[in-house]
Amino acid sequence: MLLMTSISGVGLSFLRVITVHHLWDKFCDGDYATAYAVSSLGTNVGVSLFPLTLHHLELYQGTRGATTLMGGVLLNTIVVAMLASPRTPTSRRPDGSHSDLGSNSSHKNEKYDSAPASSGREQRWYEKFDSWALDTIGFIRRNPSFPLFLVLSILVEFSFVTWALYLVPYGESIGMSRERAVYLPTIGGAAGLLGKLCLVVAARFESLNALNVFAVPSLVIAVSYIVTFLWESFGTFAVAALFGGFCIGLQGSGKFALVPHVVQEQDFRQAIGWLLTGYTLSALSGGIISGLLRDLTGSFSATFALVSSACLVNSLLALVWWVYS
Repeated sequence: MLLMTSISGVGLSFLRVITVHHLWDKFCDGDYATAYAVSSLGTNVGVSLFPLTLHHLELYQGTRGATTLMGGVLLNTIVVAMLASPRTPTSRRPDGSHSDLGSNSSHKNEKYDSAPASSGREQRWYEKFDSWALDTIGFIRRNPSFPLFLVLSILVEFSFVTWALYLVPYGESIGMSRERAVYLPTIGGAAGLLGKLCLVVAARFESLNALNVFAVPSLVIAVSYIVTFLWESFGTFAVAALFGGFCIGLQGSGKFALVPHVVQEQDFRQAIGWLLTGYTLSALSGGIISGLLRDLTGSFSATFALVSSACLVNSLLALVWWVYS
């Protein structure tokens, strides 16, 4: 199980990196935010359908059979990617060899032929580190608001990871049957789809900012969690999943759509690298910290209280950023 999750995590990271960079290459002239928001709509379809589907498959096929079938469904990603990949047309030269019509081979050869010769000395590790440190300092100087943006994004991912992992067990811990609890992420996923549709509209009108991507959604998520501490019922949890899922869906894609408004165009790729690094760290720490807190206290309420606190901090920091930006 550990090997399976590790490999799937690597695959997810590749998919995110490739998707963001490909969309930036295609839509960097102004429609990137809208394009990313549209491309991420399918994520919430999966969040809505997978938990419920997996639960019913487990009833008839067992855990191994259910995960095998779902893996087969995910293999369609490879087929779709291959069908969507453009093929470069080729032409036959007089000597019988082939050449790519779309490639600039002559220009590439000129580029490599004119490249300066290497000094022959490989940089030492501390020289590479110094170069990286200077590059990072320059990046932060050019984009002074990015460190705060990165912190807000990490808190968002921490909230999402805990919500995704422990929402169903939290419902079961207060007496819900598993058959009812699995509907909570379905409700949240469907609401997240609506949140991303709202993001598409906001991105289209270029009205994304720290207030509507971080501050207000984080506050709504915190309040929805706090409400579940007061009234422990399926209806309360369903409403909390509805509002929380809507805001998580908006935030999850909103932070990537907001990157061009935070950093200079030349620093976009480096910013995405830092953002995905923060995502990985929060994904690793979110489940561990939240699970450890549950084990120490014996209650999922403590876990979601921690997430509520993180969301309130996120909302306050984002509000300050929006006011002074």
